[in-house]
Amino acid sequence: MINKWSIVIIVFTSQIFASNPLSNFSNRYNSQFYTQQFTSYENSEVHVSTGKFNKKTLSIIASLLLPGSGQIIQQAPIWKSALFVGIESLALYELWYGRKQAEDLRNKYESFADQKWDISRWARTSQLLLGDIRSSGYTEVYDVTVIGSHHLLLEIDGRFISSDTLHYFPELGATVVRNRDFYENIGKYDQFVAGWDDALSDWYIVEKNVGDYVEIIIQTPHRNSYLNQRKDSNDLLNRANFALTTIIFNHVFSAIDAWIYSKKMEPKKASTDKKMRILLNSGTHGRISGISVIWKL
Repeated sequence: MINKWSIVIIVFTSQIFASNPLSNFSNRYNSQFYTQQFTSYENSEVHVSTGKFNKKTLSIIASLLLPGSGQIIQQAPIWKSALFVGIESLALYELWYGRKQAEDLRNKYESFADQKWDISRWARTSQLLLGDIRSSGYTEVYDVTVIGSHHLLLEIDGRFISSDTLHYFPELGATVVRNRDFYENIGKYDQFVAGWDDALSDWYIVEKNVGDYVEIIIQTPHRNSYLNQRKDSNDLLNRANFALTTIIFNHVFSAIDAWIYSKKMEPKKASTDKKMRILLNSGTHGRISGISVIWKL
């Protein structure tokens, strides 16, 4: 027996099933819209983080190439950029000035040596100078000689020979090769002192304490002037090398400072922000079709 309440239930149930189930199914998954929104939100967060990383990396690379530029990119205090740029400018000037002045002095002392030192004079007068020195009471002097611990490179008829050959053939007429070793040897070692044009007339003794014994150096005014010019040139080169080292460290320190400053300026990780919303089916009135949860880090 069917009463009126049964009829009402049947009618209500039939209305439910009479609705399009596919439409209801489709509307039920309108939550995909929110999922897409959430995915887009995540991608945007990744993009922002990547942007920060690129800015930090860019500032480090820029500082390595041009000190102070990374600090400008990071919007650091202006005095930092000014400091790195100032150091770079001064060091570059010192590098350029030191090398230029050293090169000018090198040309001068080499020209001086070309005028005041002669290979034929050295070969002819070494024995004479040694005899004069020993007869003056310095019998311990023995290294003023053509054949010794060092030698010069000579060229004759397209062939290269040692300066030891001049001991046997002092009038050989060979040409000395004026390379780096030549300009160092004629000033550094007593073996070549007789080649200076004032050696026979103006030689004098310089005693140098080297710890265990006193070294006797045969000196002449022209040799002494030559050595001083070389020393001034080498000092300028050392200053230039120090400036180059300063430039390298300035690049490195600027990059390190840019990295440290970028770490300080990074925002602290925000606390987790949880959001939950109820998704309503748009095909029906008031029907719950799902729950959306968003975790914002």
